[in-house]
Amino acid sequence: MKNLQLIVLATASIVFLTGSGCEKNIPTAEITSPTDGATVTGFVDIVIEATDVEAVLRVDLFIDDSLLVCQDTIAPYVYTWNTTMLPDSSQHEIYAIAYDYDGHQGKSETITVTVTIGPLDFHDDFESYAFYEYPSARGWYELWSGNYAWVESGISHGGSMGFVINGFSSWVRADGIDLPLVARDVRRLVYEYAIMIPSGSAGGANTGFFMFISSSESRDVNFVTFSTSDFQIYATGIAGQGTGYTWAYDTWYAVKVELDYDSLLMDVWLEDTLLIASDLTAAPRDTTQIFALETQWGNDGTAYFDDIHIYEE
Repeated sequence: MKNLQLIVLATASIVFLTGSGCEKNIPTAEITSPTDGATVTGFVDIVIEATDVEAVLRVDLFIDDSLLVCQDTIAPYVYTWNTTMLPDSSQHEIYAIAYDYDGHQGKSETITVTVTIGPLDFHDDFESYAFYEYPSARGWYELWSGNYAWVESGISHGGSMGFVINGFSSWVRADGIDLPLVARDVRRLVYEYAIMIPSGSAGGANTGFFMFISSSESRDVNFVTFSTSDFQIYATGIAGQGTGYTWAYDTWYAVKVELDYDSLLMDVWLEDTLLIASDLTAAPRDTTQIFALETQWGNDGTAYFDDIHIYEE
């Protein structure tokens, strides 16, 4: 009888302990945009919200059962999906999984969207990232390692966030985004950006189209250079030329480049009103489809970028 009483008491204790209200909340994820059944085109912002946000370690995004990105930023979690290389009218399934620090996970409902082909239109103002985060969510990736690259707070052309890159004296920093110029039959392309070179930077910066030649060499075409050798702005389609315009440290400049791939001509504007280079011979669109932000070769350079906009005209 004593043994039976001990068993009953032990069982009651177990029931009491497991029912004490200490269970861990399981995180959940919900895709709030786009909606199920939506038709999307171009660069699509996928927005994910997670419950129990303070305990969420990361949110993983899956498209067609393939892990597309791991995120560890503050909510809401945003990923820009590049649909421009996908077939017209193709359907794709999207879901997300939220993880907490204890290894628990919660999966969102799966949504299905249809991709259609539309005009090329990429933009990034870096406002959706956290301080020190790398902006891979919109498709940026490292081309040359340099020293560092991250989203900076409090130094920007508009808003509160900008993107800073820093190169070594012997190795540049370059970061790029892939564009479907050939697949989309782009005839006229415009790219706009804001740039600032801070005081003390020994090197300037290049912005434009990038191509690998070998494991240790690359070439730029259809690009603009802010040079520290003479503080002049240079424009280069295939061959470079000085524009006659100079720049100053710690000053933001808005640059606009127009590329006519039919005529193979390139025009460069400052502040959208001042034409500083016109009718330069441009490289064809199939030369390279990588748009890049770079520090200038041979110098320990730092450059800030903001308000990137690349679109088909």
